Amino acid sequence: MAGNIYALLVGINDYSPAVGKLAGCVNDVDHFRGYLTDNFEKARLRIEVLKDAEATRPNIIEQFRSHLSKAKAEDVVVFQYCGHGARWKSAKAFEQFYPDGMDEGLVCYDSRSPGGFDLADKELAVLLSELAKNEPHIAVILDSCHSGSSTRCADDFALGKCRQTHQVFDERPLDSYVDGYYTAVEKNGERLEIPPSQHILLAACQRIQKAFETREHSGVFTSTLLDVLHKSKSDLAYADLFMRCRAMVNKRADNQDPQFETFYGFNAYSGFLGSETIRRARRYSVYFDDDSWMVDCGALHGLPTEPDVTTELTLYREKSPSLRAGRAVTTQVGAQKSQLDLADLKSDEETRYLAEVTSLPVPPLPVLLEGEAKKSASLQESLSESEDQSIGISFLTASDQGTAYALNAADDGLRLQWRETGKLIQGTIGTSIAATEYMIGILKRIADWERAVKLQNQSTKMNRDDVQFQFSEVLDDDSLHPYDSNEITLDIREQGENWSEVQGKFTANNRTAQPLHFVLVHLSDDFGITMLYKERVEPTKESFTLTPMGESVVNLLLNETDGDEVTHTFKLIVSTEEVDDFLLGQDGLEIGKIFNPRGTRAAKGLSFGKSRRKLIHKNEWFTKDLRIRLIRQLDRVSAKETTLAGGKIKIKGHSSLKAAVSLSGAKSGTRDSGNGADFYWALERQGMDLLNFAGTRGDVQNVLELTDIQNPEALQDHPLEIALKVDLADNEFILPLVFDGEDILLAGDPQHADDGTTHITISGIPECRDNRRSLGSALKLYFFKTYLKRDNVNRLCWIEYKPDGSFERHRSDIAEKVAAAQNVLLLIHGIIGDTDGIAQGLSLAKDADGKNVSEKFDLVLTYDYENLSTPILDTAVKLKQQLASVGLDVNKDKGLTLLVHSMGGLVARWFIEREGGNQVVDHLVMFGTPNVGSPFGLVDLARKLSSMLTTLAIATFPGFTPFCGALVYLLNRSKKVTPTLEQMNPTSDFITTLNSSPDPGVPYTIVAGDIRDYQDSADQIMARLVAKVGTGIAFDALYHNDGHDIAVSDDSIRGIADDRIPAPTKHNVVCHHLNYFISEAGLKTLAEIQWSRIGGRTFDER
Repeated sequence: MAGNIYALLVGINDYSPAVGKLAGCVNDVDHFRGYLTDNFEKARLRIEVLKDAEATRPNIIEQFRSHLSKAKAEDVVVFQYCGHGARWKSAKAFEQFYPDGMDEGLVCYDSRSPGGFDLADKELAVLLSELAKNEPHIAVILDSCHSGSSTRCADDFALGKCRQTHQVFDERPLDSYVDGYYTAVEKNGERLEIPPSQHILLAACQRIQKAFETREHSGVFTSTLLDVLHKSKSDLAYADLFMRCRAMVNKRADNQDPQFETFYGFNAYSGFLGSETIRRARRYSVYFDDDSWMVDCGALHGLPTEPDVTTELTLYREKSPSLRAGRAVTTQVGAQKSQLDLADLKSDEETRYLAEVTSLPVPPLPVLLEGEAKKSASLQESLSESEDQSIGISFLTASDQGTAYALNAADDGLRLQWRETGKLIQGTIGTSIAATEYMIGILKRIADWERAVKLQNQSTKMNRDDVQFQFSEVLDDDSLHPYDSNEITLDIREQGENWSEVQGKFTANNRTAQPLHFVLVHLSDDFGITMLYKERVEPTKESFTLTPMGESVVNLLLNETDGDEVTHTFKLIVSTEEVDDFLLGQDGLEIGKIFNPRGTRAAKGLSFGKSRRKLIHKNEWFTKDLRIRLIRQLDRVSAKETTLAGGKIKIKGHSSLKAAVSLSGAKSGTRDSGNGADFYWALERQGMDLLNFAGTRGDVQNVLELTDIQNPEALQDHPLEIALKVDLADNEFILPLVFDGEDILLAGDPQHADDGTTHITISGIPECRDNRRSLGSALKLYFFKTYLKRDNVNRLCWIEYKPDGSFERHRSDIAEKVAAAQNVLLLIHGIIGDTDGIAQGLSLAKDADGKNVSEKFDLVLTYDYENLSTPILDTAVKLKQQLASVGLDVNKDKGLTLLVHSMGGLVARWFIEREGGNQVVDHLVMFGTPNVGSPFGLVDLARKLSSMLTTLAIATFPGFTPFCGALVYLLNRSKKVTPTLEQMNPTSDFITTLNSSPDPGVPYTIVAGDIRDYQDSADQIMARLVAKVGTGIAFDALYHNDGHDIAVSDDSIRGIADDRIPAPTKHNVVCHHLNYFISEAGLKTLAEIQWSRIGGRTFDER
């Protein structure tokens, strides 16, 4: 396909406050336009762009009809939308298609104005059907969301805004849909239908998820899509693009899964935007059985089960497999077989067909392929030649793509490992054809197991609540303790020379009006799948006991070979018809075995005998899950010292506190998206390392669990002390964190001793959710190792900004760059952080003309310095020397502006007011500078503030965490503040001398943050955190009712006298000390500053 490409690109940031402003949508549109112009012939491109106020609902509709409608059969249409998505109560006439009664729409710039409407999915269908009449290749790219869950997950800690706004519950009139299209259909006596069109939809997330923006102000989905396209060949098929995008998005966002959907026969294996590609697809048998057409593939082959999603297949006659016979769509998806509707052909019941899936399946299992190139290529070839190409495996070669498994191809053999822990799953001796085929067979079994774990019928019409499935623990007195949660943790205690077993019972009921077929399946963590129970169950209101393997009691075991933790997953399959299929059951793998296929064995960790093959259902069905973790209880906190992990952990004896102690793993190779327990992924993306105390490679002991805690209030007067013996480099330190179900909190005060031991002091237990059967409270401690970078101390660099908004530092040729520039901007950071955040903010802060701050200067320099132990005046003198060495001194012939944050303003002021810098600097812009001192100058207050800022940084801006954590360490180790912090004491000689300096005659612009009127979504998080860590009282004592940005009072920031000439310009902005250069309010103020006019260039004070 070499026709023209007609593109309509829509990006909206500037929504009304009621809708919620975004930050990355316009960037996404610019970047996608750049991709098109860089990768396709300009003569083929026909691009129209609508941004912000241009992107009204009428304008978007008009561009569909006046611009995109020009596309013909050999052309390509691409519509990109980046902005808010939302749900709106639809016209009643549509309830026959959408029982939930809601439209899913695109929120245009004017959608929520009086009388306005979103561009609904039913309207987009009309517009696409108009385009489809000319038969172009149509691709729709939507980076928005509609009804994402409110549950916090790792993405809420690590990422930016969510592209979702509030729902509208006022019913929309039928005649309001795109020029009254549907009203006209009804008036003409025609049946109301959503018009179809052949196209592909590339969506940022599933319908129930959120689409996030990155901290760099771009959409996670769009930036990932472009990354994949840039790194891939031009012949990438949509199916491959889908797989790679989802894998990479899962690396960046833990609860956002891109969805690609094909409609009306669009071939998912065609090339992106019409490019040529070659792809073989597996064929499945199609036949007539039991009054319906069936195909031998289902959910376990990758067919989606979501509501309103059908799978399309191309049919070939079994006797003439090269001739296309027609098209079919799924009407009901089973686990192994699915029901079909033959869409465009009539056939007798005796004819058999072969089917190729042409729409997109659920994503295959991604496996990172590492090692020697030729052997890796051989694996790829073996996979492509496999008889079963729908086994759901895809080899990836980029290490930054999110994968749970890694396969290494070396001379001595193949090694399959859990990527995150490095634990060996299985391997082979050598890389022969037999070895390769064996390993692909192992991967097939893992792919089947992963699909079985996730198996669920998203489109069932049954009420899942009509079936209750519950686990109850059998106690020592034979009474039952039922668990209401489907996530259960059970402690395994030592009993003499043995470890206890947990006995339990499974109960269920059938509150429907019809018999149901129950199948109970056990999925072990060695990839075994075993059917435990299969019965036809009559309707009953009362619960009954399931009898797995004929026994009413289940014994859950934690074997010595399992380490200190094992997870059992039980899945109850509920079907309206007898479950009469097979192929799902499989024996577990012998973990760590080298090329030795296993025979049958019993379900791992259960006390039953040999398992039977499990069967799956067809027609109406759903599943219910129970996940049971067995944790070995290693000891108890008591008056005696407790030693764990071979001496790496020591819990000091406590006279009053009592608690059970265990070690468990946070990392399992899979992510429990949405429950927040996977928050560590967000921190590890920032370079923090979750410690593993296990002594054996592949084993995982990340989490120190204290459970059934008795008398926790004793910690207020007598804190609990934990000592960690972990080797640390000079700039490394450990932060103890806890997740309480809502937020990540600093769990205690860390201190590094001279002997290398890290001591953690815990003076309180936050309220944490625990699914155990204990009366006391619980605490899960995660220990993260992080470090403070020191490679750019006391060094000037110049910044190169890239077209995509990223930047790169350079240390060479600075003097040459300065000589060639007329207007220079120098960035100086404060006590927390480095200049990266300020540099990024320059590219994000744009004025009314779309020009960012960095573009207002010929050259941007950064100065990073040692900011904890070096006196401020010494840093100012070093700055003066370095500037002079590159030609920025009293003899300069160019403009120099300083943009500074926090304590960086004190460095700049000393240079200007005490070291002659007023002859060098033309303008000083200060954000959050403590001009008359800060509470950081007093050790007790500094400790409280640094702990608070560390917790806030972890929750809302993880990039600052290493700097805040380093400050906590230094303050906890000393009885007084550092030399640098000491100078910020309002009564210090430094502050007194600085503020008695003569008027330097330099324009100062001062920006002061104030959290009192904070309305950003993060404000709720921050207020909650302040209450949890107990610093609200400290704030009241420090600032009373006056404004502050947490670290510095408003009075101190604005403390430069107004009688200077020129008078300082002062601005208040609603933000806190850590987000001046990333918050919407901070960036808006940065963009609006007027820079002084030097040499005919814009550089003037506000």
